Amino acid sequence: MSATISNYELIRIAIAKFAVTFDTNAFPELRSSFTKDCVVDQTGSLGLMNSIDTIIERLQSTIGHIATFHGLSTQVIRLTGKNTTEATT
Repeated sequence: MSATISNYELIRIAIAKFAVTFDTNAFPELRSSFTKDCVVDQTGSLGLMNSIDTIIERLQSTIGHIATFHGLSTQVIRLTGKNTTEATT
């Protein structure tokens, strides 16, 4: 029997990998979780980041030297199109 993972679960995994990447300073690993043209909005801390290259560069330069620990709780995931999603955690 094969396991099927829902789009929602794939998004939850991507969000979790994002947080773990912060905590392990393994920013290049984000390439396996996000598209090249992804957009991440961390207004108030890191700002709006358009593209995976921008995200990796900004994370490495701003928090790459800081020890962090993230825990995730409430998540709102909206499938906004055939290949697009918005999520807030």
